Amino acid sequence: MILISGYLFGRHIRDNMQNRTSAISSIRKSLEYIDNKIIIENMYLEDVVMQCIEEIYGDEKLPEPFSDFIANIRENNMDTQNAWDRACEKYYTQCDYIKEDEKKYISQIGSLFTIVDKERQSESAKRIISGLNDIEKQSSDKVKKDGSLALKISMIIAVMLIVLIV
Repeated sequence: MILISGYLFGRHIRDNMQNRTSAISSIRKSLEYIDNKIIIENMYLEDVVMQCIEEIYGDEKLPEPFSDFIANIRENNMDTQNAWDRACEKYYTQCDYIKEDEKKYISQIGSLFTIVDKERQSESAKRIISGLNDIEKQSSDKVKKDGSLALKISMIIAVMLIVLIV
């Protein structure tokens, strides 16, 4: 029982690391999708975000801030910056594995939505995407390195605990 608990604890740590990488990746992909649709197809923000939710998050089980963002705009008549800030607050409580570096970039997306000039908006989006891409790579490397290490350490501690009990 101790051995199984150790394994499950290590796996929980590794899964949280993987969820963080997946969340960053999904936000980055969403921003790329939104930027492309607005620049190339000249679509409205709300329509693009709704399509993005279906395309990017359709099958994923991870929480996402975009649904709350649209709800805040439509139902609460909020401006885009406040709607995004409120959506992010809820998103951060659901995703406790999101760290401050990611929050900095994710929060900047709200100010991106307020820019009227599409070229400036696209440039800002590319900066945020680049930052998220760097964080995603670091997070992925950390999962590979530290995820298996966490699993091994929790198993070693479980074995040591069994030895101490016996």
